[in-house]
Amino acid sequence: MPYQSIFVVDDRASSKSPIDEYLSEVGHIEGVFASPEIFYVHYRPGMRGCLVLKCLAAPKRALDLQQKIVERSWPFNSIFIIDPDDARTAVTAMKLGASDILFAPVCRDSMVKAIRAIQLKADVQRGEFLRVMQLQARVKTLSSRELEVMTHLVAGLQTKAIAGKLNIAPRTVKAHRMNIRTKLEAPSTAVVIRIGMEIGLYRHDGAAGSGPAGSASQKA
Repeated sequence: MPYQSIFVVDDRASSKSPIDEYLSEVGHIEGVFASPEIFYVHYRPGMRGCLVLKCLAAPKRALDLQQKIVERSWPFNSIFIIDPDDARTAVTAMKLGASDILFAPVCRDSMVKAIRAIQLKADVQRGEFLRVMQLQARVKTLSSRELEVMTHLVAGLQTKAIAGKLNIAPRTVKAHRMNIRTKLEAPSTAVVIRIGMEIGLYRHDGAAGSGPAGSASQKA
């Protein structure tokens, strides 16, 4: 499991904290910031990882930063360290997408467990992202006609109905379906349909859409 890049916002960071030692066991501390505002100013595209927000003096400022992270889709998993009596901040932080809430003072085991849980979550997300990218790459090998056939399959149409919509013979549709399965490495039509839904060829209103695969080759 790769080490996690960790950013710390601590409004009481005038001296070295035991938390720094805990974090060093499971990740690399990229920076310690004295306030959420300072972190916000120093943010640069490409920064990602775990953000530890220890703002006991001004928890609302930490919540404001979390809100900005969500609005801008910055790639951080946040851990809030808050006063044990501050239930309101805990609830609000979770609603804003915080990965975990820890109550001060934080023990080593709790801190390490929280970071490792984020590492596992990040690994799963990375694996899922790569898997979808691979599916999209396969779909892009389809010709424009094959993509049309696949889109209608995802919409629930049978061979004869697809033939009628595209004004081609049913046997031609069957040939396209075989080619689609081969190119997508799909053992069945059900798998083809599932791939189409995963990459966005299917809309929630039940209709087929162009999705991210719309850039497939324009060969007939």
